[in-house]
Amino acid sequence: MRSASTQVDESRPVRLSRTTIAKRARIVPEWTVAKKARTDTPVSGGELKLGLRWDSTNWSCSYDSLLTVLWNIRVDVGSAWMEILPTDNILARQLTTRFMELPIFNSSLEQVRDYVRDSLSMVDATMFPRYGPKMASVTDFALALLEYAHPIGRSHVRCLACGTVGERPSLLSSNMLWYVLPEHAPLSDTNSAPSVQGVVDRLLTNTYTCRCLSCGCDTPITTTFDTSPGLLILDVSNAGNIRPDLSLFLNVNCVRKRLSFSGAIYHGNDHFTSRYVDRVGAAWYHDGAHTGQHCIHESIDVNLLDVRCASGRSATHYIYALIEEELS
Repeated sequence: MRSASTQVDESRPVRLSRTTIAKRARIVPEWTVAKKARTDTPVSGGELKLGLRWDSTNWSCSYDSLLTVLWNIRVDVGSAWMEILPTDNILARQLTTRFMELPIFNSSLEQVRDYVRDSLSMVDATMFPRYGPKMASVTDFALALLEYAHPIGRSHVRCLACGTVGERPSLLSSNMLWYVLPEHAPLSDTNSAPSVQGVVDRLLTNTYTCRCLSCGCDTPITTTFDTSPGLLILDVSNAGNIRPDLSLFLNVNCVRKRLSFSGAIYHGNDHFTSRYVDRVGAAWYHDGAHTGQHCIHESIDVNLLDVRCASGRSATHYIYALIEEELS
């Protein structure tokens, strides 16, 4: 998916080698509640949207930004939402469990973050540095979290030259972190800011090709879903001026599913921040270095904001979540 060419190089997957990371994450000892008093504020209810306080000693902003959005989706939608994340991904299951245990043990989101950091760092300390002023990649974190051991969709091919049909391993439905490049914008879209819907439609239909096994011609690959993804994150850091839609529609077994725009992650000056969009469309901004464990209410309507930037930083990731059930 990272390749800008229309020819898919099946030997160069979309950095989907995070299965090992997800599997080996279980080597971290079980999470236990600290017996000594903590300075972290326990998770509580109410109308406030919570976030994570930045660890200024061991930089944590890449985790803080994504976990803040995921936690608030869970609070607003309900704990059952996380059950539709990859069920065969150990890291995703561990995160689901840790979130569930927060009110039980009167613990903090920072403890969950540190557990995740320990898990990933023990697998690859270079990719996921645990200590010091070093940043991990939000994309690498998301890849590890959203990889499916068994794809939730299929990729179909039909040669336009000889009519040969078949299926290929589905890369797009094996991990719900997708890279977006300027070349992925619809060819018919003359808008200077192509929409996410148009980009996703093209990714699923005619962006990628493979070589026909019968005649050797380039053959378009079409991806369809058998199961709805609970979460889709688009890496738009190199995509140019992509405009997020508030709703993103996917066809799953001939049923139209709507994923809601639930947040964005921003980067600038060696720091990640995030914006959460709740179920009624209100926008909340979080910067763990300045807003600490709370999100700041920005607007009652996210449409009033330019979500492609925030506090001088540019959007690097758009986050879509399956919140409502199927639409006809």
